[in-house]
Amino acid sequence: MSDLFGKLKNTVDKGAKIITTKSSSLIDENKLKMEINSLKKRKTDLLIGIGTKVYEANPLNFTIDLLVDDLTEINRVDNEIALLEEEIEHIKKEAEDKMNDLNK
Repeated sequence: MSDLFGKLKNTVDKGAKIITTKSSSLIDENKLKMEINSLKKRKTDLLIGIGTKVYEANPLNFTIDLLVDDLTEINRVDNEIALLEEEIEHIKKEAEDKMNDLNK
C-alpha cells in the first residue's frame, strides 16, 4: 500500500514539475514576444516617418543624410528583434531538455 502511495506521489511530483516547466517557459516566451511586437511597431513607425520625410522633402534639397538616424534606428531594432527571437528559441530548447529529463 505504501508503494502505491509512493508511486502516486512520484507521479504527482513529476506532473507538477512538468506544469511548472511548461508554464514558466510560456510566460518567458510571451514576454519576449510582446517585446518583439513593440519593436515591430517601432519599426513601422520609423518607416512611416521615413516615407513622410521623403514625401515632404524639397526635391532640390533632399539627401540621404535626412534619413540616416531613422535608418540606423531601424537597423538597431532589427538586430534587437533577432536577438529576442534567438532567446525564444533558447527558452524553447531549454524547456524541451527539461521535459526530456523529467520523462526519463
